[in-house]
Amino acid sequence: PTSYDEVRGLLAGDDGDAAVEAALPRALATLHEQALVWGPDDRLRLVRTARELLAPAPQHPSPTGLGPTVAEATAGMSPTRVQDIVTAAGLPTTHDPVSAVQSLTALFTDRTRMSALLDEAP
Repeated sequence: PTSYDEVRGLLAGDDGDAAVEAALPRALATLHEQALVWGPDDRLRLVRTARELLAPAPQHPSPTGLGPTVAEATAGMSPTRVQDIVTAAGLPTTHDPVSAVQSLTALFTDRTRMSALLDEAP
């Protein structure tokens, strides 16, 4: 379960996008009406079918439920490829793939750093 405030924070961002905040009550009401979300605002739940469709590994869903974790996404990659991604993200290289994945995870879960990285994207 999650809360309305957590959903708002994830969608509206740290700056609190006014358009998102204005649209969220209606969007959640629609999801409630269509029985895709249930529960009170302090314990919102996504129906199991939607969770299974949105999370590639339902037994180990990512924090957002929208895709794999960094560890899941890099599990089949060579250590060299993981280090290439670390370097491309502007991070210092590490001595092993585990710390490289931890470094990427820290970056991807830090809204400020991730926003700055995306601002530099072509």
